[in-house]
Amino acid sequence: MNTINNKHHIEITVLSPLAIGAGAEKDWVKGIDFIEKDGELYLLNLKKLVDNGIDPAHLINYFKNKDSAGLLRKIEGKLKFVSDRVMMLPAKSENDIKSFIKNELSGNPIIPGSSLKGAVRSVILDYLLNGNKPHHLSEKEYFGNSKDGDDLMRFIKFSDAEFEKTALINTKIFNLKGSGDNWQGGWKYSGNQTNSNFQPNGFNTLYECILPNEKSVGLMMLSDSDLFNDKIERYRNNKKNFLEITKLFAIINKHTIKYIDKEISFFETYSASNTVRIIESLNKIKNQIPSDSSSCILKMSAGSGFHSITGDWQFEDYKNTGQWETGDRNRTHHAGAPKYKSRKIACQINDTFSLMGFVKLRVMTDEEVSLYEQNLAIKKAKQNKDRRKIAEERQMIQKEKARAEVERLATEKAEKERLAKEKIELEAARKAEEERLANLLPDDREKEKYQNGITGELINDSLQNSELTKEFFQWLKEKLISEKSWKTDGDPKKNKSIKRCQYIEQKITQ
Repeated sequence: MNTINNKHHIEITVLSPLAIGAGAEKDWVKGIDFIEKDGELYLLNLKKLVDNGIDPAHLINYFKNKDSAGLLRKIEGKLKFVSDRVMMLPAKSENDIKSFIKNELSGNPIIPGSSLKGAVRSVILDYLLNGNKPHHLSEKEYFGNSKDGDDLMRFIKFSDAEFEKTALINTKIFNLKGSGDNWQGGWKYSGNQTNSNFQPNGFNTLYECILPNEKSVGLMMLSDSDLFNDKIERYRNNKKNFLEITKLFAIINKHTIKYIDKEISFFETYSASNTVRIIESLNKIKNQIPSDSSSCILKMSAGSGFHSITGDWQFEDYKNTGQWETGDRNRTHHAGAPKYKSRKIACQINDTFSLMGFVKLRVMTDEEVSLYEQNLAIKKAKQNKDRRKIAEERQMIQKEKARAEVERLATEKAEKERLAKEKIELEAARKAEEERLANLLPDDREKEKYQNGITGELINDSLQNSELTKEFFQWLKEKLISEKSWKTDGDPKKNKSIKRCQYIEQKITQ
């Protein structure tokens, strides 16, 4: 049985900003996924919004209208508590931010093994073509396919490589402007505007990237099976054993050197603002390619462009890639314009300008692998310990919530019982008071009304009560006299108090 039988631990070092998209549906949209404040991006978390007492229903209109300013006003006081990440913004952009693919469990950025394999596959295609430029390329002729059971790329595999962090990088499109034989380099600011002067904003896109010098470790598995070599001999001009690790690294490095040289020549020919820095960064990467194939430098993922993703076999010179013809399906190009003239350039804060997606692959020594596995075991043990601690804390929080809920229900029950008892007692007191008042003589009931003071309204009511005796009105007169409110001399039309006292006097004398 033919199997993958050569396993290598590969150290992966990022050399220029690397972006591997998570898919358009996961791009970050301003006013929905993130908001900006003071030059920083806040990546929002819906669950954290709820946990911090913010009802998402109150934010629907802000999300619907992508109202970033309104959303900021609504949650500004809790911004750090409702955000997953806070990242520095390298520039303003009207476009959605391209997010990096993540490990669904850890949330960390990863280079998928499929991305590495795809980049290597393009290099191998160029190698197998050996300078030939077929009019109609049939990749099946060179790679076979899984349907027929002879897919040669099944003999090379990569594991995913997980990294620790990402940052935001601003990117601009370097384009050509002109007509006929007069074409010049420049920076694109709209669909129809290219300017030789560089400005960071305008027709720019922000990418979530792994930055240069970040490292990770992955596995690379190769096969040296006879079946593989048989296929190479049958379809590929007797190119045997090219997937031995140093041989493969040599092929990749040769391809990368050729690619970098063509890009340098392109930018030297179509120079504009900051192209010198692009050339400097390309030379810096090229100078890291070893002569002994102990490591290789590979171009991959976002920003690779037409040349890299197709094996880069069509053109020996990027300055002469043909022209778009009238009636071309790509309506964004004019007839006569050079083909494949755009480049996506990463513009970093430290004023470096570079093509994206260069990574270095290096086979680790046995000692490095041993140390790596030890550190990985320690890291996993710590992660497991942290997970257990988090689980215990969550369990304690759940228990505390359950205890608090029991206490709340008990308190609520006791309060309901107290209120019910109080209601019964108040009702009983009310009935007892009604019975007591019912047993009082009219004069005594009326006197109780005056316990909290004498008012004109009370006197008016008493004067209309036919059940009251002369004795009550005599008592009322004495009460008013004691409070110095008795007065019968004067004009009753001008003084209601005089009028009331005169009525009381009449009641007494009747």
